[in-house]
Amino acid sequence: MNKNKVKSTLTVLGLGVLFGGVVAEGSVFAIDIINGKKGKNLPLLSGGIHLREGNHNVVITDQFYSHLKYENQVDKDIVVNGFKEAYNDLNRYNAGLNFTLCTTNKELATEYNIPNVSEIGSQDIPLYCTTEIIENNKNVMASTGYNEAFLTHEMKDVSITFKKDSLFKVWRTYDTVEETLNVYNTAAYTTCAHESMHAIGFSHIDDHESIMNTYVSYSGSKTFTDYDIKLMDEFNTIFYGTKSQLNQNNAIDTPKSAKVEDMEM
Repeated sequence: MNKNKVKSTLTVLGLGVLFGGVVAEGSVFAIDIINGKKGKNLPLLSGGIHLREGNHNVVITDQFYSHLKYENQVDKDIVVNGFKEAYNDLNRYNAGLNFTLCTTNKELATEYNIPNVSEIGSQDIPLYCTTEIIENNKNVMASTGYNEAFLTHEMKDVSITFKKDSLFKVWRTYDTVEETLNVYNTAAYTTCAHESMHAIGFSHIDDHESIMNTYVSYSGSKTFTDYDIKLMDEFNTIFYGTKSQLNQNNAIDTPKSAKVEDMEM
């Protein structure tokens, strides 16, 4: 793995693109016709496919916990607290959506003071962990999967799978000790925020400062930039009819494209 970049893979209907894997099923063509030009100026997934408005439990599954429980306390804190902060920020910037980080594991719920749920609902987003290579690429840090709800341009069956090596090792390469303890760490916070933005409906942004950039790098942002926040605000007004939360001009200026050398493996 190149120390300066970590690359993930996006797959939509079998077409390979770079970063955070998303697997879609259904008729993208039909949804494109129905959805028309809605959100056309935003960097969205095909056809403006997006998450249903309202509340969504994000569930750390027992399967995920089976990997987490054998790690040392520092690494566990990095992961869970990084996830918590990512969803706190996503709630802050998305007026039409609310995420609640919870778990099906009672022990984890008690240790980190998060809600314990007995099952995963249809609008929930389960989190999984794997030791396997994701999308046939050893450098992929995480993958977001979903199906399309027929003729509604809404996502269903959304899930996020994290690669264990990325969660527990990558932060040592890309973060200082201060950044890690401050929860804005690359492995958990940044990756979780990035994949959750895919789950909302965003595609990649060709800007090395955006949290939706294809790559993780030393120079890239660890958290949401002003541009990312503007994107979410505009997204919420278009798809959920919410009032803009920004006290400034809401016009979205496209940032400068990333330099070629920033996009290398």
